[in-house]
Amino acid sequence: MAALNAAQQPTAFIPVLVTPSGPVAWHSLPSWYAVSGADRMIDPAEERFMAQRAHATTIEFPTASHVGGITVHAGRFTGLIEQAAEATSTKQESGGHAG
Repeated sequence: MAALNAAQQPTAFIPVLVTPSGPVAWHSLPSWYAVSGADRMIDPAEERFMAQRAHATTIEFPTASHVGGITVHAGRFTGLIEQAAEATSTKQESGGHAG
């Protein structure tokens, strides 16, 4: 965690608020979401809402913090990423599309 704290830089706040991001991918691509149950930056209820809205395959880590993917939960987070990669690469190889 100390390395993460040391490496983070302040956000250029105004450009973040006014720069368009473009179309959101979750409307047309399959999505996966890891809900961090002990997140104090994003309310876990809001995380569940966002995952549901995106029709995401969701896994919950009840004791994970906002940075759960680099804590004791890293292996399970990695497994979720691998599951997503495998599912999407299989669809691409078979000529199917996400939707």
